[in-house]
Amino acid sequence: MSTSDSGNWQPDGWDQPPPEREGGWQPQEGSSGQPGGWGSDAPRGPMPASVGKRIGAYIIDSILLLIVNAVLGAVIGVSAVGGFGDLQAGAEIDPIVQVTGALIGLFLSAAYFTLLEARNGQTLAKMMLSIRSVRMDGTAMDIPTAFRRTFWFYIGNVLGLIPGGALVGALSGLVGFGIILALLITTVTDKPNNRGLHDKFGDTMVIEG
Repeated sequence: MSTSDSGNWQPDGWDQPPPEREGGWQPQEGSSGQPGGWGSDAPRGPMPASVGKRIGAYIIDSILLLIVNAVLGAVIGVSAVGGFGDLQAGAEIDPIVQVTGALIGLFLSAAYFTLLEARNGQTLAKMMLSIRSVRMDGTAMDIPTAFRRTFWFYIGNVLGLIPGGALVGALSGLVGFGIILALLITTVTDKPNNRGLHDKFGDTMVIEG
């Protein structure tokens, strides 16, 4: 116990700076430059995109590509059998025509994801949800990086190029679903950055903005 010059009582050590303790309260700066407070985990730099937004973006992109591929498949099918009436009657389509259609669909999917993400990190769905893909250092991706990150999404399409009818189609669909499920699980379980296997393989992440 001590007495100040003014005669007011003060606890011992009141006028001394608090001792530094390892792991104790330390002021931190957040991304805005403002103090984060004691023990603050205020983020520095861009925020990782939420898993919900990422799933939503993939679903929207998949629907858009499905529509385009369905229209393309119908056009190829009608052209191959000589008319829409013959197609409805169940006319068989030449396997070469089927593979050609699958190859075109694969090319469209690869171009969609790779070129758009290499341009500014955003597919149409990511633009809608205000998220984007970037390298881990925050810079924009180039085409090789975007391809490494996105080719996982259409491995199932590659298997669809193998002639074999419904069995091969079912197998390619099953493999594609399994890959997407694995990417989803690894994204959900990677905290706090939500980086799936495809992100780690491409050395990328998806951020807000």
